This record gives sequence, structure tokens and C-alpha cells, in this order.
Amino acid sequence: MKTIPIQLLRSTSRAVFLKVTRTDGQIYGFSTTDQAIVIDSLLYGNGMDISTFQLTADLSVNNGEVSFLPDEGVVNLADLTVGVWDNFQYDAFESDWKDTTYINRITSGSSGVVERKEGGKYTTELRGLKQALANTQGQLTSMTCRARFCDFPTPYKYNVLCRLDPDDYTDSGTITFSANRQSVTVSGISRPDQWFQYGYFASNSGDNGGQPRQVRSFVANVFIFDRPFDYDFVPGDTFVALAGCDKTLETCKTKFDNILNMQAEPHTPGVDAVTRAAYEGG
Repeated sequence: MKTIPIQLLRSTSRAVFLKVTRTDGQIYGFSTTDQAIVIDSLLYGNGMDISTFQLTADLSVNNGEVSFLPDEGVVNLADLTVGVWDNFQYDAFESDWKDTTYINRITSGSSGVVERKEGGKYTTELRGLKQALANTQGQLTSMTCRARFCDFPTPYKYNVLCRLDPDDYTDSGTITFSANRQSVTVSGISRPDQWFQYGYFASNSGDNGGQPRQVRSFVANVFIFDRPFDYDFVPGDTFVALAGCDKTLETCKTKFDNILNMQAEPHTPGVDAVTRAAYEGG
């Protein structure tokens, strides 16, 4: 039976702490107190609202949705949008934030994908230890690629699939005109139409700096985004844009010359081919 230190049970300043290890190997700490606390050389501060973190008696997460509090520090909108905070590992424990001598380990687990809710709120699901038992193990076949585009190996991320270097497919330029917050005309790049479709666009300057959007269309140096930016663009603002991939065989072969790393089975017969009746000649 697990024993909680009596000093912690008597404490009136207990707090829950979350040690987060991202998929890129970076480690961060968050807590339910507004104080900055250092435990085992790791700073636990703000950036994530874990006040709704609760557990059931069998250690499965009862209310596992946590919210991010993005700013220009540890958690920022750019990282949330491109998936840096997806699928992190976490360790949860509680302690007295005034005296961290005694610690009660709660549980460990992983998160889901960060989602943007109404009102600009970013949340993710915290999954308990039992979640892995419910997940499908291995991969299913698919006609389109299952890899994340430009998933490039680093010292912390070596088991990747696409293996293209994002630096080779990132362009920069200048905004020359904007009719509205969901489209801009640019200069300084010379890419064919739809080169950036399904890719990402981010302004380097102005009020929209650091807020990437997915590209819906790119024709004649005009970007159209999946959703509007928060502020108006100003001619002269600079930007960066990452090429887009529709994950098809033809794109992987002709656009990126990366067919050896394509994670798909485009020539596998589908259900219709397996279940259709034999051909009867006339």
C-alpha cells in the first residue's frame, strides 16, 4: 500500500507538479501554484493550466484535459501550432510548494495532440498508464504517406520517417499587399503555383509575428490561409514559408525526390479489389 508522508498530508500549501518531456527531448516543469519552484534542478513555473488534473483510484486519468497559457516564453503559439507540444511524456507528483522535501509520486503517462478550441484556447488530453493497452500496436497500410513532412533527424529525434531537412524547403520574402487577413501577395520567392499548399506560413515582423498558419492555396505569389490572422498585415512585413506535401506518391517522387522514405503502400489493392466478383467474359 502506498504511504503519503504525514508532513505532506498536514500541509496547507500542497500543489500538483507536472514534469513534461517533449518528443524533441526538452524537459519543462509546470505546477498549480503561481510560484516559481525548483525541484531537482528543474524550474516549475507557468505556461500550462493543470488545475483540472485529477485521478481515479486505479490511476487512470479522470479529467485529463490541460490547457496551455501561451506567451513568448516556454510555451508560444508557433510551437503549439506546428506540433512541438504534441505527444509529450509526463510525470505527475504533489508536494508542498513552500518545502519540497516530501514528494508524493502520482502517475506517469503521455499526452495527445494539441487542439485549438473556440476562443483561441489550446488544450491537450493527458492519458494515463492504461491508455497504451487500448492503442493499436504497429501501423496500418495506407495509400498516402504516414510521415510528418520534413521530420528531420536530430540528436534528440533520430527515429524519424520523412528525413527531409526543413531548411532546404523553407523560403523567405516580403509581403507587398494584403486584401484581408486571410491572404497576402508576396515578393522575393520564385516557386511554382501550389508549391506551398498544405505547408506553413509565418510572419517574422509586425503584429502577426510568430503566428503560423497552414497554406490553403499558393498561386501567382498569392498565399491564402486556412484561417485568418489576428491582425492586419503591413506591406514590408517579412515572412518564412515551408513547402507543402499532400503525401501522395507522385508528390513524393517528383516534387521532393524522396520516394525511398515514403511511408505508404500506394500499390496495395484496396477492399474493392479484394471483394469484387470474378470477371465473366461475354
